[in-house]
Amino acid sequence: PVARCLASADVRTRAAAVYSLGHLPIDSAAAPALAYVDDPAAEVRRQVIVSFAHRPALLTEDLLLGRLHDSEPAIHDAAVASLKLRGLTQELISLGGLMTSPRADQRASVVALIKDRTDIDPVLWLLRLAADADETVRVHAVEALGSPKFEDAAVKRRIVEMARSDASQQVRR
Repeated sequence: PVARCLASADVRTRAAAVYSLGHLPIDSAAAPALAYVDDPAAEVRRQVIVSFAHRPALLTEDLLLGRLHDSEPAIHDAAVASLKLRGLTQELISLGGLMTSPRADQRASVVALIKDRTDIDPVLWLLRLAADADETVRVHAVEALGSPKFEDAAVKRRIVEMARSDASQQVRR
């Protein structure tokens, strides 16, 4: 019955449903509330973050990082607080914010900032950027992944795959 309340036209009812589902210990039963992280009402989006902050298997860091660019400051603040609770530093949150930015130039700038880091696995970040929708971001990521220090089977497979099938001629080169 609570899950049906997610479809309510009333904002408070949707937010209350998210709150209730967030307390269910069964992930599959609680999971429908996660779709409301993109709800038109800020109150509902914030409730998703607050209710699922302690459940990284459902509300992933990627979903939280995407909320850093929400037009509502309360959503941004809730996402930052949740990421900090999960142990991310402000610096990593800032890098993640750049990586999930709606602006391609900001996403591309992350490559130079992470390729030489040792406190994170830059390969994971670079592989994600290598799958970016923007050609420029992919070019920068592939250039960084081509470095001898990233000689790894998964990296080589991704580079070969991109050389064969990427839509951009510049990326394929």
